[in-house]
Amino acid sequence: MFAQATADVFHGPAINWTALSPLIVLLVGGLVLMIAAALTPKWPRNLYAFFTAAIGMASLVLAIVLWHRISVDGSIGLVGMLCTSTTSRCSSRSPSRPLSCSPRC
Repeated sequence: MFAQATADVFHGPAINWTALSPLIVLLVGGLVLMIAAALTPKWPRNLYAFFTAAIGMASLVLAIVLWHRISVDGSIGLVGMLCTSTTSRCSSRSPSRPLSCSPRC
């Protein structure tokens, strides 16, 4: 009938914003360029290409940084409970037994 006085707190999944940064730069850069082009008078033709290339280079730099981080720290999985490391051995999943991973010796 009435809402509970103490509501349960929702804890959403952790989002790795650093890993999404190249895509975010491309999206925001494209939107800013499109809005600026729509709201300002006609630009010189080469200026659009310059801003597009600058946005692409910024995204490329972030992707290279992320690539270096993977080669140094190792890969990360999208789902925390899955074994994604190349140094682990996963047994097959059966209905009575969940996925289990054991490190190699």
